[in-house]
Amino acid sequence: MPERKSFKITVQEFEFDLEDGNGQMIPCKLKEMTGKERDQYMNKIKNRTILNPDGKSGRIKDYNGMFSDLLVMCLYRNGEKMDEKEIQALPASTQSELFDEAQKLSRLNLSEEDIDKLKKN
Repeated sequence: MPERKSFKITVQEFEFDLEDGNGQMIPCKLKEMTGKERDQYMNKIKNRTILNPDGKSGRIKDYNGMFSDLLVMCLYRNGEKMDEKEIQALPASTQSELFDEAQKLSRLNLSEEDIDKLKKN
């Protein structure tokens, strides 16, 4: 008989500081998206890709807002969501690192192999 599992229903968070141009630290956090938010995000990004003949996502046709579309849904500063204009003004390296962390939190960076493993467990 399979082992009984339990799942958390609390949203995961990743806390960090952003340093402004004056050396001041700004408390921030990334929050895991809810299922509804994830689905909204996935619907938004599907329009960025061109499907391969087999129906799977192929190449990206529009990169505008690619990082900020995710971050605007889960990046908070002083308890308030950051807006897209503020996020797009962040250095590209900072956006990239935050994007990677946001993907991990909401499990958006899983490979097909990872998904298969989760389905088996």
